[in-house]
Amino acid sequence: QEIIRQSASVTNACKEWQINEQSDYIIAAMEEAVNICLSADRSDSYDIQHLIGLLRWKYWPAEIFKRVIGYALMHYFAQIDERWREHLLAFVLGDPRLGDPRLQSKNWVGISEEAKKRFIQWLSTEDIVFFFEHVLGKGDKHGRKDFWMRYVGRLVQSRSLLSSPDEAKFSAEIKKSKGVSGSFGRVTGGSTSAFLLDFGNIMAVEFRGVGAIRLYSKESFQKILPAFWIREAVPIDSLKNSHLRLIAIAHYEGWQRKTENALAYYGIRPDE
Repeated sequence: QEIIRQSASVTNACKEWQINEQSDYIIAAMEEAVNICLSADRSDSYDIQHLIGLLRWKYWPAEIFKRVIGYALMHYFAQIDERWREHLLAFVLGDPRLGDPRLQSKNWVGISEEAKKRFIQWLSTEDIVFFFEHVLGKGDKHGRKDFWMRYVGRLVQSRSLLSSPDEAKFSAEIKKSKGVSGSFGRVTGGSTSAFLLDFGNIMAVEFRGVGAIRLYSKESFQKILPAFWIREAVPIDSLKNSHLRLIAIAHYEGWQRKTENALAYYGIRPDE
């Protein structure tokens, strides 16, 4: 309880107590302190701030650190409370021991697949909100954001590819969006931006302008984009390849049903 109270500076507390901060005793007490925070009766900002203070401790043994991170990500509060998710997102993405699991997968070895999958879902939600609320803005008159939000749990990864004009225009929103700031890519050959949704066996590509969704098989799309997280800018026209795509679905009336049926054909269905 005393460690929780002094979570902002465990180092100073240990000096005051004259206890070795790296001792097995303090390590065990730190893990118990995290357990106490996660067993609280309410999910308020007071609890999450104490929890983040404990997670920032620099002397966590790697195995225990990854265990408590897994507990925190899978906790009920993280599922129901947006503030908890925001604090955990900011902490994980900013901590060099972790980072974005889509980009620093080695750092996540030892963390449960369930926790990793949930965190990627949070990032995919950030990606979808950024692209369809900010990049499209009022251009989302067909409700594309709401449609893809139904599939967040099925996504392996997602990514915005921005044109130079859009990158400059939305620089403030990029900085604010915790997941997007370090993961977006770039396109060349026009002012249109694109959004990639990777479902494992199928890749869906959306574009800023009203047009059509392109669906590709994983194998075909790799001929266009050999590496999902490629740093080089991608020619925008290559993402509209009519020879490699499986289907293009225009954003006309009934596009949601057609897209849902096409995805279901390949075993991809909305989250329950």
